[in-house]
Amino acid sequence: MGTSLAFYGEITATNGVIDQSNFDSYQNGAQNVAPRETNVYIVPSEGRRGNWRAGLPPFAPALCNAIFAATGKRIRELPFQSGLA
Repeated sequence: MGTSLAFYGEITATNGVIDQSNFDSYQNGAQNVAPRETNVYIVPSEGRRGNWRAGLPPFAPALCNAIFAATGKRIRELPFQSGLA
């Protein structure tokens, strides 16, 4: 879900009307754009359970920082489609 937001999270409008009327016209990420290797770390916590969505907002900035660390290139615009071209 975080990958989809970072790469495709854009809503466009033409003449003031949103182009994506439903999920069938909104692009989502699929397995072929997901990282080949994913590391999951479970952090012990006494906090509330079920708050998994808290990881979504920092995903894109963390990915931008990882790209910068690996390539030296700063990503300044989202979605990445325009930033990585």
